[in-house]
Amino acid sequence: MSAPDQPHDQPTLAQPRPAAGMLTRASLLSRVRSNGDPAAWAEFESRYRDLIYRFCLSRGLQHADAEDCAQAVLINLFRALPTFRYDRTKGRFRDYVYRCTRSVMSKFSDKSRPAAARFVLDVDMAEVLTWNAPAAGDHLAQQWEQEWIAHHMRRAMDTVRAHVEPQTMQIFEACLAGRTTAEIARELSATEAAVTKARQRVRDRLETIIAEQVAEEDQLDNEASA
Repeated sequence: MSAPDQPHDQPTLAQPRPAAGMLTRASLLSRVRSNGDPAAWAEFESRYRDLIYRFCLSRGLQHADAEDCAQAVLINLFRALPTFRYDRTKGRFRDYVYRCTRSVMSKFSDKSRPAAARFVLDVDMAEVLTWNAPAAGDHLAQQWEQEWIAHHMRRAMDTVRAHVEPQTMQIFEACLAGRTTAEIARELSATEAAVTKARQRVRDRLETIIAEQVAEEDQLDNEASA
């Protein structure tokens, strides 16, 4: 673990450690695939729309086009998820979402298609959902992975903000901005030990939340391939 004055070292997503009992409840994808749970679809959309939208923006799409692409991806997933079975050995759940997003973006960029036709986007979801994980050297997939990491960090930060004292969060965000422990302590009239403790408390909480988020997403894979 980094020394306290290394604020850019963020929680890793590599090895999730789910909380006790977390994997026993029905996963979001199981609920989505039941094809009778509107609340699950609403949760699915709220969870993945921002990830897809931001990735589209990162590829140079304007706001309106990125919104349309995200909507088209979600529509395709909405239609396909209830009837497809996943093979965990051929990719993680985020790999499937990536493949669908890439297919939609490719078709959406075809300006020869009328706008309405581009929005419908006849993506071959059978091909998408049986596709192998991204190959090494796939730079677009690597960019998607980085956006996925940032996405989980944003979700975890939102959760932490809702459950810690404002000053504790202020300390952590100041660390992320590159401020030293001594600087933060002087500004807040706190001891350096208190600043270090607050930073570590938030970091530990973020690691736990991110691990739970990733484990839940992996559970989607496991249940879907069962």
